Amino acid sequence: MTIIIGARSENVIILGTDSRITAASFILHSEFSKIEKLSRNIYAAFCGCCSITTELDMIKNDLKMYEYRTHKDSLVFDAANLIRNVIYKNREKLHGTCLIVAGWDYKEDTQLYMIHSNGFLERTSLAAAGSGSEIVEGFLQNRYNTDMSINECKSLVEEGIELAIYNDTSCGGNKSIVIVGRD
Repeated sequence: MTIIIGARSENVIILGTDSRITAASFILHSEFSKIEKLSRNIYAAFCGCCSITTELDMIKNDLKMYEYRTHKDSLVFDAANLIRNVIYKNREKLHGTCLIVAGWDYKEDTQLYMIHSNGFLERTSLAAAGSGSEIVEGFLQNRYNTDMSINECKSLVEEGIELAIYNDTSCGGNKSIVIVGRD
């Protein structure tokens, strides 16, 4: 598994992950990017089954077609809902796969969605998933508040990832951080 964290701050969302891919106790890859750019304004971080990347490629194409037809950026909720449908329909194949979708659009400002392994879609300000999330959940909830500055929020996400890397053998490698916002 892994650790993925998303936190909302001011008008941005901080997404962070580790870079290790494991299967049982074997390290398959130590430098794997778990954050995908779905469109100009939407990113997704994933944990669980790596075959979700194939599904995310198809969703990227759907979003490109929407943008081509409408001449507008994709809506974050629509992207999250497309992913939710894929997770739900393929829940046996994608067992244990969770995603955090972050972005902004013309209807609403920044948005953060957690998509659970059963396809449940939840809008939130703070999300963590993966095997490392059990370790960092209390830490994040204790330290997070909605009035944090961008730097404070980024530091919180980085500390959460470091905590998971240090305490969970399935987490490791480097930290990947993406700041998602209009600017």
